[in-house]
Amino acid sequence: MKDRNETLIVGTIFGEPRFSQTKNGGTCASFTVAVKRPDPSKTKDLINVTAWNDMADRLALEFGPERRILVRGSIHRTSYVSADGSRRNFTKINADILEHPDEAVEVPVQEETAHEYGYSA
Repeated sequence: MKDRNETLIVGTIFGEPRFSQTKNGGTCASFTVAVKRPDPSKTKDLINVTAWNDMADRLALEFGPERRILVRGSIHRTSYVSADGSRRNFTKINADILEHPDEAVEVPVQEETAHEYGYSA
């Protein structure tokens, strides 16, 4: 099987999404999704997401703070040097698809993918 970087999260938009324009006239949206953990602690993970162009425009039109959202995309890890000279790491999801969770259709695990990881669907 080829390498694959794909993730899916379902949660609630935490805070206000931030929108900006790129130098080429595109749109960028940065937002955070709060995802509850399944354990009884009721802890939430805050996951940073970036959406570009059409996905950013869709976010502005259809989603807002405290709205439920399903994000499909890929995980990206970057690093930078902060003003104090220390290296900082940043992990986010680059969104390919934004959906309303109640309208989303689950995609079943493909049989060949399941067997490659040693389990059956």
